[in-house]
Amino acid sequence: MKMNQTKIYKALYIASVLLIILFFACLGMDYFNYDTSSNSAPFYAFILERGLEFILPSILVFILGVFLRKKRRNNLGFDKKYFFSSILFKKRN
Repeated sequence: MKMNQTKIYKALYIASVLLIILFFACLGMDYFNYDTSSNSAPFYAFILERGLEFILPSILVFILGVFLRKKRRNNLGFDKKYFFSSILFKKRN
């Protein structure tokens, strides 16, 4: 069960990065196919469209991944307040 939760938030991070890469790839294709004489819309309209299509879902997926990661850490009993002190003052036998 814990392994699946680890894979879920990592997969969400990867999906977020892939969406950003797809944004730039599609925007590059739009740039090369854009012709001012045949398109009445300015190029920034294409940028806004691709942003809504790729960047907005990427941000939402990333936030969901952060939320699931924090939820997993809280379920494991991770306490940020004492994390560094437990590393520095580890009992040695």
